[in-house]
Amino acid sequence: MIQAPAKLDTARLAERAKKDLYFFAKGILGYDWLNPRIHLPLCQFLMDTKLKRKKVVFPRGWLKTTVCSIAFPMWWSINDPNVRCLIVQNSATNAQKKLSVIGDQWEQNSMLRALFPDLVPSKSCTWTADSKCITRSESHPESTYEAAGTSTRV
Repeated sequence: MIQAPAKLDTARLAERAKKDLYFFAKGILGYDWLNPRIHLPLCQFLMDTKLKRKKVVFPRGWLKTTVCSIAFPMWWSINDPNVRCLIVQNSATNAQKKLSVIGDQWEQNSMLRALFPDLVPSKSCTWTADSKCITRSESHPESTYEAAGTSTRV
């Protein structure tokens, strides 16, 4: 579990995390095994709002899922808490595993919770194996993060 330093300027740190997916993934979520040569360009690509459709193809084991299916949806939601992200994997079970990691981050990462206390899920937020919702200002039928497999009907 990542501990929030007591004397850090949390506002500045939160602002940096919101502007930089790589920093957010490595420094806040604790994915310190990310490599700047490989994953920094990937993060910049994912952050590019001019590109609406994106395809990422990396070899197996290059942390595509860590960056694209866990860190990126979380980063997107800290920037826009009303966003809805569908996490799709080859099976619903695998998608739920990714969603579980996202849930664990929100529940156990004290740095994330300290930087974004207004987004930490409350007891009234949906929090199931296939649907997790952070605190947001708008009401939507979909949760912030939802899991589906390639054969799931949504």
